[in-house]
Amino acid sequence: MAISTTSFEERVTRIEARHEERFGQPKRRRGSRITFPFFAGIGIVMGGTAYAFAATTNEIQWILAIAQ
Repeated sequence: MAISTTSFEERVTRIEARHEERFGQPKRRRGSRITFPFFAGIGIVMGGTAYAFAATTNEIQWILAIAQ
């Protein structure tokens, strides 16, 4: 078995140096982008809401008219 000639402090220093190279500086964050999938999702939600409202409105009006 090989015997290491480096001290524990040297190993720790080397590991910390590698870590600093990889993770040292924080990455710049991009501004949030409003993309096509976002608008498509909003369109689906709004369209579903409008359809649900339009599909049930007349029935509710008839029920209210009959109930009186």
